[in-house]
Amino acid sequence: MKKTILYLLSLTLVINTILGGCVYNPNKNDGFLSVLNKNETILQAFYWEMGEADYPEEEKNLWCLLVQKAPELSEVGFTAVWLPPANKAMGGKRDVGYATYDLWDLGEFNQKGTVRTKYGTKEELENAITALHNDGIKVYYDAVLNHRMGADSTETVKLSLNSPDKPGQTILAWTKFTFPGRKNKYSDFQWNWQCFDGVDWDEKTKTSGKFLFEGKSWDYTFIWDDDYLMGADVDYENLEVQEDVTNWGNWIINEIGFDGFRLDAVKHIDSRFINQFINDVQKSSSKDFFLWEKHGLKI
Repeated sequence: MKKTILYLLSLTLVINTILGGCVYNPNKNDGFLSVLNKNETILQAFYWEMGEADYPEEEKNLWCLLVQKAPELSEVGFTAVWLPPANKAMGGKRDVGYATYDLWDLGEFNQKGTVRTKYGTKEELENAITALHNDGIKVYYDAVLNHRMGADSTETVKLSLNSPDKPGQTILAWTKFTFPGRKNKYSDFQWNWQCFDGVDWDEKTKTSGKFLFEGKSWDYTFIWDDDYLMGADVDYENLEVQEDVTNWGNWIINEIGFDGFRLDAVKHIDSRFINQFINDVQKSSSKDFFLWEKHGLKI
């Protein structure tokens, strides 16, 4: 029995050492393990209903709240925070952020009826990143790269003969993104139908469907799921699109100061582009940035 107990205690010591990043320090006389490397612990710093009427008032300004809470988050052991999409989305300041409109607008320009996003302004976001970094906390961006929503105008587009709906017909698609409030700051690239593979709405007939554009094919994605998810589906075989999104990724890491990304709906994005995006952004930075997404779930 005594040997069994000693064995179990030894096994517990090994498990704690492996999982906890701890080692025994013979120079200490207290007999306890010394923590040399803390486990990384990520906090999801938002939820869908944040800032709505029945929830805490302080959460209406998430970036400011994080400045206040940074020391406390560090004290309880968080080493990183996962922030929501910080860019302007279709629903303006009411939008959680997943209906991507303009990646380059982090709450700086009057677009979609607001300057700020749901979480605050670009200046407040940068203050939050600085505060979190000062307390040893890394910051990850929830990047929604799969689609665009809330286009500035429509275009007449002919559909592919392989389109699941209305093959060979013509639709009126919301695919023209000119970002008039930003006035070409950071990027002068404007999006049109050629930047997308398809959409799910025909404005001419006010009908929904799955509409593949002429000359297009769905991008190369995981074999157990197809490419199309929602909105204007970004065509990552378009070289200009690749360049603009990669430039944005470099800007987010190197200029804005984020430490990495969570890639939303990554299984619906061309996997060849994702590999290229990771490599190109990594090469532009000395940071060993971190990307992740839970495969198999639409989260």
